[in-house]
Amino acid sequence: MTDVETDAQERHLSFDNEASSPLDGDDGARGEAAAVAEPDENDTWVDPRTGEVFHRLSPFERKVVSLVIGEGVERLKLLQELKVDPEEQAEELSKAQGETISAIMNRQAELEERFQALLLEREEINRADLPMAHALARNKEESLRVAEQMRAVTEELCANLKGTPDVNASILATQQAIARGMTVMCSIIEDVERDGTWPSLNAFNAEMDAAKAAEEAAVAEAGEDEGEGESEGQEKSLEEKKAEMEAAEKETAATIEALKREIQAKLKSNAIELRFLEADLKGKGDEESQLARQRISELERQVAEAEALIEEEQSVHKATCEFLQNRIDALNKQNEETQERHKRMKDEMERKVAAATQDREAAERELEEEKELYEKAKAAYDEWLLKKETEPVDREGGQEGKGGQEGKGGQEGEGGQEE
Repeated sequence: MTDVETDAQERHLSFDNEASSPLDGDDGARGEAAAVAEPDENDTWVDPRTGEVFHRLSPFERKVVSLVIGEGVERLKLLQELKVDPEEQAEELSKAQGETISAIMNRQAELEERFQALLLEREEINRADLPMAHALARNKEESLRVAEQMRAVTEELCANLKGTPDVNASILATQQAIARGMTVMCSIIEDVERDGTWPSLNAFNAEMDAAKAAEEAAVAEAGEDEGEGESEGQEKSLEEKKAEMEAAEKETAATIEALKREIQAKLKSNAIELRFLEADLKGKGDEESQLARQRISELERQVAEAEALIEEEQSVHKATCEFLQNRIDALNKQNEETQERHKRMKDEMERKVAAATQDREAAERELEEEKELYEKAKAAYDEWLLKKETEPVDREGGQEGKGGQEGKGGQEGEGGQEE
């Protein structure tokens, strides 16, 4: 039972006791009647901080306002029970991690361009009349170094994609808003119980209006729209990341196709060159034959290296694509689980809020019943008090009337009895 209901019940019992005790003095009755008298509706209160003038609530209105706002505080406490521990949630698509992944992908693209340039340089060296062994060795060494860097960058990209992102920014913001709301409601209850008005609510409304105006000005200046919620932001981030992954996959596939075409062109060119060399070797001496065989061996070795490199890049690309696809599936599954969990939490919260609303409505009905009992008791008490104050005058008038009609009434009564 609430404080308002307890107070009403105590007053109702006190009125019953006084109505059943006519021997009590008039001073106590008048004091009790003065205690329950309604305050002046024109009574006002001036806020010393702002100078604003507010209307004071009656004691009963203060109790009702405190009860209603107290119910709001209880609802916010129910919302706080839904708080999620940030340590139990992994980081999800954070801004810093997105920038890191973008930088790694840019570095990977630069390495791929450098590797293609080295392949073109090697082709020019091989096309020379007298191949330069030093330049070829340097090109080979740098190609191996760039390939090693590409593998390292791919591994780094995979490691960064395995990180678990944070989705609790909006949850923390919600908890802060709940705490702010509870603080404002408690301040309003204190103001109402102390002064019969709510300057804290007016100050909070002014603060919210100022914040909203500043936010609208910032949005108008920047030309950017606000996010539409935690779930929509998460889906948008997933779609953007998926698009980036698909673009990277397409770019890698295009690079591999270009390498394949270059290798095929080199194979055709080398095959033609080999045929010409074989025809030329038939008419040359042992020394030229030896040089031609060395040239053929070098070309075959280059072709084998190129094929091995292509096979390795294809393997890395396949592993990367599988990992990215698994990651996308895991993120989609996690998103579905998160939405389902949020739905369950929302349903539970709505159930609790509905139960709290029913309790509040029952309390309000009980309060109305107590108020009606109080009004009836007060009316009975006022009637008893008025009767008590006017009783001596009525008693004197009654005695005079009886004296004037005593003889006749008595005779008529006796005659009627005798008959």
